Amino acid sequence: MNCKIVTLACASISMVMSSFASAAAITSGNLVLMRAGGTALNGPGAAALTTGGTAVFLDEYTTTGTYVQTLPVSSSGADALVVTGSSGSEGLLTPSQDGTQLVFAGYRSTVGATTNALSGTAIARVAGTVNLAGTVDTTFSTSGVGSGAARSATTANGSSFYYGTGVGVYYGATSGGAGTLIEARNSRQVFLANGNLFATNGSTGTAAKVQHYGQTPTAARPATPIVTLATSDVTQGLYMLDLSASVAGVDTLYFVNQATNLIAKYTYNGTSWSSNGTIAAVGTSAADILAVVNGSNVDLYMTNGAALYKTTDTSGYGGAISGTFASLISAPTNTAFRGLGSLPSPANTTLVALPEPTSLFALGAMATLAIRRRGR
Repeated sequence: MNCKIVTLACASISMVMSSFASAAAITSGNLVLMRAGGTALNGPGAAALTTGGTAVFLDEYTTTGTYVQTLPVSSSGADALVVTGSSGSEGLLTPSQDGTQLVFAGYRSTVGATTNALSGTAIARVAGTVNLAGTVDTTFSTSGVGSGAARSATTANGSSFYYGTGVGVYYGATSGGAGTLIEARNSRQVFLANGNLFATNGSTGTAAKVQHYGQTPTAARPATPIVTLATSDVTQGLYMLDLSASVAGVDTLYFVNQATNLIAKYTYNGTSWSSNGTIAAVGTSAADILAVVNGSNVDLYMTNGAALYKTTDTSGYGGAISGTFASLISAPTNTAFRGLGSLPSPANTTLVALPEPTSLFALGAMATLAIRRRGR
């Protein structure tokens, strides 16, 4: 046999094995951050982030801020996923309902693609996932989801996905298929808990800023507001927890208000949601929030593009939120931290019948599809 062929073959095998080895398992309880720009070795970007298509990476850190590894996300070929580099509303990480995966959204496009090319209706939206084994999967895509920004995605167990986009909440039943509009709305983060779909809202045309779509919607359905604020408010990342044994399902909600740069807390008593106050975020344009139960307390982590921060809310179920954020990690130069999460996440798979959205608004929700073409 030709020695050169053998040498090349061995070199190729070695590179493949090295590639697989670099994607080590994620340590349970560690933090996973989505980073826009930079390199697969957690290095800085060569130039400032732009509105064009940008490669993303999943960085693993300990809860004290020690860097562990980077899991690259495919940015070329049939499984490519890119985001808009300078958009602070994209790149959110959401836990799957069964707690086994972190889910994120992007575009089936290329690095450097223009904003118009990314947001065009011809570009499929992608639902990416990562699990504790360190396996990143970007094969699931959905077409026909309008021209809005791809901000977030979530799933019950990886078989189908929901998307939060700049023009609506969508459902993708099968990979490669067309999306089904749940409601036309300038949405940010979608979140599944106990069989119910929730979403935050970036539209300044409504005071309903966190909404509920009932149990696993697969067709057009209006929302029931669970948080109502000023129309100027913009809710972004959210996280839900089950802190009370006396209330079925998730009962505590933390979310980012980008307009006021505050982190808010709400509590569910089995009938309605009520405010437990706010604390200040850090810097500007807070992006995502992660809440982790730590004994009787809740550790809160937030990103704002430039860095990752942490505080601890000691107030418990129904208590007024407390804490002051301190910096843990700074993003490398010419990169930005977007979403964050941790695995395994609390599994919220037990079906809980929350008040269903009323059908009185169904026709109105459908009628607004044509006029609510809000972008980033």
